[in-house]
Amino acid sequence: MLVGKQLQRMASTLCKHLSLAPVLTRQYTLYNVKTRLLVSSSQRSAFCHKRTLAEQSKKQTDVSAGLRYQQLGHRGLIRFAGPDSTQFLQGLITNDMNCLQRELDCHKMALYAFLLNVKGRVVCDMFVYNISKAPDTHIYLLEVDTELVDEVHTTMKKYRLRKKVEIAVTDELKVMAVFPIEDGPFDAELTIGGTDGAPLVAVEKDPRLAAMGYRLVLPAFDDVTAHLPGVKEADNPSAYHMKRLRLGIGEGPTDHPPGKALPLECNAAYLHGVTFDKGCYIGQELTARTHHTGVIRKRIMPLLIDSQSPVDLQAEDVLVNSNGKECGIFRSAIGQYGLGLMRVDEAKGPLTVRRKGVEKSDVKTIDGVTVTARQPFWWPSST
Repeated sequence: MLVGKQLQRMASTLCKHLSLAPVLTRQYTLYNVKTRLLVSSSQRSAFCHKRTLAEQSKKQTDVSAGLRYQQLGHRGLIRFAGPDSTQFLQGLITNDMNCLQRELDCHKMALYAFLLNVKGRVVCDMFVYNISKAPDTHIYLLEVDTELVDEVHTTMKKYRLRKKVEIAVTDELKVMAVFPIEDGPFDAELTIGGTDGAPLVAVEKDPRLAAMGYRLVLPAFDDVTAHLPGVKEADNPSAYHMKRLRLGIGEGPTDHPPGKALPLECNAAYLHGVTFDKGCYIGQELTARTHHTGVIRKRIMPLLIDSQSPVDLQAEDVLVNSNGKECGIFRSAIGQYGLGLMRVDEAKGPLTVRRKGVEKSDVKTIDGVTVTARQPFWWPSST
């Protein structure tokens, strides 16, 4: 048993090792042959706090090293402001605007949604950001593909009628994506660094899928690097698109052809882009009826393309299974990763590609190309 001066020397050595002043209580506890020295509560707290900060710093460094950022030049923004903005958008888009209300203490200020036509077909996919600074203000940004900004702007103004809402396209802001290099589940928090420049307009988790990381909106002239300490810019200019293609997420008019695509076939429900209990909106009837029947035979799926030589597949190319049955339509691809609108139950095994000409009888098979459709990890297991 250690007592007296031996105990004091041992305590002093331990405190020096822990970078603590050698102030000990006279209490000690014996567990068989082991002796535990009790330091003062304030010193113990200081040491634990120091260790916690170090662990948090290391964890954040590890997280930042696994992230990349990229400006999304293919996305534009439309600003909505006015007392009727919330009600106005609520009657037009597939998702519930009440999910963004500060007075309801909502924990997210961004949502994913679709704008449909009266027949229930997709006009565009979009992100909606609540950038209001106070509960009694109603200011939103709609992020849509740049090819559709003018069309969506015109459509929105057509539906405005006498509602008190100002609608304007803005070129003063830009959209950035911050996404993990790996494609699996991602739940780390993004740390935003301080800067002397303009503040960020919006910093939100991608509402579609956690694996897609974060969405940032900031002034067009602002340097994003000051806001993202430790995060590098993506080397490949197509890194963001390759990321979503690998995950099986469609975006824009190529993947969601306006006037043709259906929101549920675009996985709107799986990507949290539609609400079925919010009330009426344009195109709701077909969407709700399809959902409640429980039968959605076709969906956007990720494709893995294997070709003997570089090949330029085109939108609307037909995918054929081993039984010779058409089971999907090609949408887009970068390299070996692509998307297709597939019949889920029939898109099995290696698929071949057929290209139709102007005449129905003008059909040719693209040799040397094999396509495999994959079910994403984020789909429900019952699909």
